[in-house]
Amino acid sequence: MNKKILFSPVGGTDPISQSNCRDGSMLHICRFERPDRVILYLSKEMVNYEQEDHRYSYCLSKLMEHQKREFEVEMIKRPDLVDVQDFDFFYGEFSGIINNIIREMDESDTLILNISSGTPAMKSALAVLKTISEISCRLVQVPTSRLE
Repeated sequence: MNKKILFSPVGGTDPISQSNCRDGSMLHICRFERPDRVILYLSKEMVNYEQEDHRYSYCLSKLMEHQKREFEVEMIKRPDLVDVQDFDFFYGEFSGIINNIIREMDESDTLILNISSGTPAMKSALAVLKTISEISCRLVQVPTSRLE
C-alpha cells in the first residue's frame, strides 16, 4: 500500500507558532513528508485548544486544500492528562499505541515518529522506544532554523 503514517504528539507551537507565525513541527512534517495518515496525540491542554478553535483539524484541513490531496487525521485525546512530564507514562502509553499502528500496517508502509513536538518526556519516550524496541520507523526532528 506504500502509505506514510505519522504519529505526532502535539506541543505548544503546533500547528503554528504564536511567536513567529511559522509552521510548528507537526504541520511542517505534514507539509513536506505528505503522510497518508496522521495520528495526533493530545494532552488535556491540547484537547482544550482543539475544542476551543479546532486549530489542529482546521490547519490540517487547509493543508489538504492547499496541496490538493486528502489524508486521514485521527486524534488520540487524553482530556485527563496533565502530568505531561512523566516519561514512564509516555513510554508505556506510546508503546501500546505504536504497536497497534504497526499491526495495521503492511510491509510497504512507513511509520514516521515526530520527535520535535510535545513535551521533552514525549519526545524522549518516542526516541527510546525506537532504539530499545527496534521499531521499524523513521524519527523526524525538524531543525529549529526551518521553523524560525
